Amino acid sequence: MTEFRGDRVERRGITIVISGNRAIDAMRKPAVRSAAIDGRSGDLNPTPSPILVPWVSENWQKLFLWRWEGTMPAKDRVALRAFVERAHAQGRQVRFWNTPDRREAWQVLKEAGVDLIGTDDLAGLAAFLAR
Repeated sequence: MTEFRGDRVERRGITIVISGNRAIDAMRKPAVRSAAIDGRSGDLNPTPSPILVPWVSENWQKLFLWRWEGTMPAKDRVALRAFVERAHAQGRQVRFWNTPDRREAWQVLKEAGVDLIGTDDLAGLAAFLAR
């Protein structure tokens, strides 16, 4: 399993990331950890470190008004790119939840540089990514 040691990560075949109710203070204490934390938009600042919080996940509807119908408004498109760029500048990856399982949604996320796309339609997403 991946190990997190101070300011470095020793990547291995399995990486555990704790999501949901996250005990950030308790996770900071051990010198060696076998898990990281799934961050939220509020974690996009210099602390916690990207070693503790390697990616940021957020509910799409919390950050954006667009609900996947018609063309994405320029304001939301700019905000999405800024969110992704800010996370990447901190060495974090980005994932959104509460997004639809369809090609148009995956395309928007991919074009914006979103790193992790969640889905319940594994075959559909696999086919989309293979194109």
